[in-house]
Amino acid sequence: MTVYLIYELHNGVEPRLRTGYVNRRNAYKKVEEWNNREKEKVHNYYIKEFEVIE
Repeated sequence: MTVYLIYELHNGVEPRLRTGYVNRRNAYKKVEEWNNREKEKVHNYYIKEFEVIE
């Protein structure tokens, strides 16, 4: 199973974990939404994919 963790990068400071999803489409949709609403572009949101071994 793959999990998609959304991280927030703020002006080069250490990335902060915001949330996680197991549905790829929902994760990318949320990142696009957050990046588009940032008017000043001080935050950047991105996804890291991790494979979970059960």
